[in-house]
This record gives sequence, structure tokens and C-alpha cells, in this order.
Amino acid sequence: AESKDKIQVLEADLSKEQEAHREVKSMLEEYVDTSTKFIEEKERESDGLSKELAKLTLARQSLESTLTETTELLERAIGERDAEKSRAESLENELRQVEAVNQALRHDIQVAQERCDRIQQYAQETLDQANCEIEQLRHTQAKSTKDLALLRAQLGKTESKLRSTENELNSTRMHNHELFSLCESLERELRR
Repeated sequence: AESKDKIQVLEADLSKEQEAHREVKSMLEEYVDTSTKFIEEKERESDGLSKELAKLTLARQSLESTLTETTELLERAIGERDAEKSRAESLENELRQVEAVNQALRHDIQVAQERCDRIQQYAQETLDQANCEIEQLRHTQAKSTKDLALLRAQLGKTESKLRSTENELNSTRMHNHELFSLCESLERELRR
């Protein structure tokens, strides 16, 4: 916006310079034409007016120099205006490129946010499922602990019964051994 304003100011100044240039040029042309006619008339009238002619010639040369300088200034102003216009167009192109990049970045941010939301949702669902499984495992562990205690108690009873049975078996074996020995002794007695 600042470049456009500057360009408009330069164009306005350029228009003024061009108008002034046209006016000066018109005046100079009229003056040169008038001076030339005047000089020609004076030359025809008298050779004694050579000094006046020299003055008018110098004045004409001065006006021509002024015209040349004004033309150069005008051309320089036109060059500056064109340079400013080119810079403004370049800035507008850069602004459009920046806006395009910003638009792409906004889209990428939106996509990343949506992806992040999906990841958070999945993580929360996974966490809830893991908590549920942990709770089930705790419940199963508590039940298994109770079952293990029960099995240990049953094992203790079974081991106790086993020891009792082993004692009875040992006692029965000893008793059988005694009976067998007694039988053998009786057989020997009978054989005699």
C-alpha cells in the first residue's frame, strides 16, 4: 500500500512536471520563434543591433539549456516511477507467494492437529482397555490366590493323610513281616 501511494505521488509529480515541461517548451518555442523573427527584422533594419542579437542568442541558448535540463529531469522522474512500479509489483508477487505459503502451512497444521487428535483418542482408548485388562488380571490374581491357598490347604491335608497311610503301610508291612516269620517258623516246626 505504501509503494502504491508512493507511485501515485510520483505519477502526480510526473504529470505536473510534464505539464510544466510542455508549457516551458511552448513558451520556449514561441520565444525562439519570436526571437528569430525579431532578430531577422533587426538584421534587416540595422547591422548595429548585433549586440542585441548576441543577447537574444545567449537567452535562447539559456532557454534551450533549461529545456534540456527539464527534459532530463522528466526522463529521470519517469525512470524512478517505472522503478517504483516494478518494485511494487515485485512486492505484490512476494506477498502472494507468502500468502500461498501461509495457506499451505495452515492446511498442514490442520492436518497435523487432526492426526494428533486421532492419536490421542487411540491412546485414550488403548489406556482404557489396558486398565480394564489390568483390573481383570487383578481380579483373576485375587481368585488365583484364593484357589492357591485352598489347594495348599488341600495339599497339606493330603500330605497328612499320605504320611498317615505310609505309617499304616509301614506298620502293616512290619506286621506282615512278623506274620511271615511266624509262618516260616511254624512250617519249620511242622516239618520236623
